[in-house]
Amino acid sequence: MNVHELNELIEQRKEEIFEGNYSYNFYSEMYSNWKLLIKFLEENNLQYNEKTKEEFLKYAKNLKNDKTYLNTIHCIEALEGLDVLKKNKFTSRLQKRTKEYNFGEYHNNIIKKYIEECTDYNSRKTVYDKNTIVIEIVKFFVENDINTYYKLKEKNVKDFINIYLQMESQSNKRRYNWVFKDFLLFLYNNHYTEINFSYLIDNLKTEKKKLPTIWSEDEIEKIVKALPCFTPTEIRNKAIALLTIRLGIRICDIKNLKFKNIHWKENTISFIQIKTKKQVTLPLTEELGLVLINYIKNARPKSESDYIFITHDEYVTKLSNGFNIRDYLIKTYKIANVDYLSKEKKGIHTFRHSLASNMLKKGIPINIISSTLGHSNTNSTKTYLRVDIKRLKECCLEVPYEK
Repeated sequence: MNVHELNELIEQRKEEIFEGNYSYNFYSEMYSNWKLLIKFLEENNLQYNEKTKEEFLKYAKNLKNDKTYLNTIHCIEALEGLDVLKKNKFTSRLQKRTKEYNFGEYHNNIIKKYIEECTDYNSRKTVYDKNTIVIEIVKFFVENDINTYYKLKEKNVKDFINIYLQMESQSNKRRYNWVFKDFLLFLYNNHYTEINFSYLIDNLKTEKKKLPTIWSEDEIEKIVKALPCFTPTEIRNKAIALLTIRLGIRICDIKNLKFKNIHWKENTISFIQIKTKKQVTLPLTEELGLVLINYIKNARPKSESDYIFITHDEYVTKLSNGFNIRDYLIKTYKIANVDYLSKEKKGIHTFRHSLASNMLKKGIPINIISSTLGHSNTNSTKTYLRVDIKRLKECCLEVPYEK
């Protein structure tokens, strides 16, 4: 079985995990070990069979302790089928974690609508995680007699915050913090609440935040020059990368761009952001225009789809929520000879941070930076600019003084 066939098998097992509503930890553990297996096979130019399976397990044993190595064995066995784990008495992690809830029509419809919105810009794993946490949130509100969110008060929000802040795991605190803020923003944007209570979470500290990855302007230009564009998929990926590098557009918005969003006469790109539901209009530079035209005319598969960026396979469909160009970017970093190994984050989102930071260095006010990135408020932008507090202070807008 070659790596491509193995990847298809892994996708099948992932579908079975989602359909079976297994726990988030079960999915995460399985997938991390499958990724390690793929990496091992690719680096050693091997196919997957019984012999290479044993070689991989020997390799994994040197990396892990007894407990995590045992889990690796279970994960590899799961490739034969999830039912195989039951035969080996590995049932505790295989129990279905279906979240049963019946909070009444009002709350049930809101949960359903929230999850449907999330599927537009999140992976299935993220949607599953959000669904699990939002049920806990709604359960808490129902138990505190919140029959309609118009009754929601600051105290209710703070009470739930205090509950998850007591968790020992910092990762769980971050997850609850992130989903709770997202859900509160959803309630406000959809007019279920009169107040946007998400502001209560803006300055909440769950742990010391790590500094974002920032590429200098010199590194950015080296990366741009090195972007490969020899094959149709590379031409597509170059256009996607440049839209984020030059304009800071989120990958979820790029995947949803349609031909009607490009205004060639006005030289603008205009669209409603998935995350904030707000419209943003950005300049279509000559560089971006030429790259887009090259993709549309010379590399895009024939399709009647309204979406600009589509898959280059037999299905020719809209790019999936899980689509990313990380491998393409890693290849670019190597060609450009930039230091990427020392950077914790290496994906396309790093270019949004870099754009904000480089604009700040040029003395551009924070409200302009916020508008460019499509943030709903400047507090979101400040998280992108933690690396340069001195510059941030210099770029604050003056408060008008009236005599």
